[in-house]
Amino acid sequence: MFSHYVKTHLEDFIEDVYLKAGILTPDQLTIDEVSYRLNIWVHYAKVSSRALESAQGMYSMFLDNRLTPMRQKLDFFHELCHLLRHAGNQMLMPRSFTQAQEYEADMFVMYATMPYFMLTELDIPTIHNDATNYISTMFNVPWQLAKRRVDQILRRHFEGKLMSRNTMNSYLEVNTKNQESLSSGSPRIYAYYDPTHYTDEPSQLLIYLDYWTLTSMGEYEIPLDEDFKKIELEDPQSHNFRPISPIDLVCGNESIKINIDRLTRKYGVHSQTFVLQMHDLKTLLNEVSNF
Repeated sequence: MFSHYVKTHLEDFIEDVYLKAGILTPDQLTIDEVSYRLNIWVHYAKVSSRALESAQGMYSMFLDNRLTPMRQKLDFFHELCHLLRHAGNQMLMPRSFTQAQEYEADMFVMYATMPYFMLTELDIPTIHNDATNYISTMFNVPWQLAKRRVDQILRRHFEGKLMSRNTMNSYLEVNTKNQESLSSGSPRIYAYYDPTHYTDEPSQLLIYLDYWTLTSMGEYEIPLDEDFKKIELEDPQSHNFRPISPIDLVCGNESIKINIDRLTRKYGVHSQTFVLQMHDLKTLLNEVSNF
């Protein structure tokens, strides 16, 4: 499950905080223990959960005492992200800023309640449902959140396999009889169907962005109404794709755009082939449709 897993920067951050504070085992991931070790004053009141930083390095937090203990725990880790990672008054921020912060806080909850370095020390079952039940029990988190973490681990594991060796263009150069080349022309998007998943939907979108697009456009809209051509990869491990994360995407009015400026800052301006997880895209589409 972890052999090709590549940790995110956020996971590295959480691991560093926990190790320095001596938070090393799942049983320590409680409100009382974490707040004590990170010097956070927690007060329970009939108010919506919120975090405050009265002075640099002096943290306090209000948790809604009307919530269940589990909901309070999840709120605690959500607000902990704002304390450790974010600054500024969200009421005064542009909507795009607050959306990015809230997305990171939601991811923080999943990573902080089930840290990677603790997961790797456990004998996790290989069957999906068994793994979910085991992690949910060990870390005392809701089953759905544990399932989300297991799904995320499997996606990151697969993504790591895709990025492990050569580039996608190397594959296409030796398979020109079966696939049209991505290395020329305008941006192209292909649908990849993971043979290990039993679904009629693609598991990933493989997106080629040419040099002109990367150097001349600030954003590139994903044509959601297009029927993307299916691409076959005989050996997904032999390719090197650049991941597009949800924070690299811009939500519009029933549209999703790739933030080209953000990608080029991370990967450079040379022609690249990227991988976008369909799960991430569907999640954003659901958020857009709810506005």
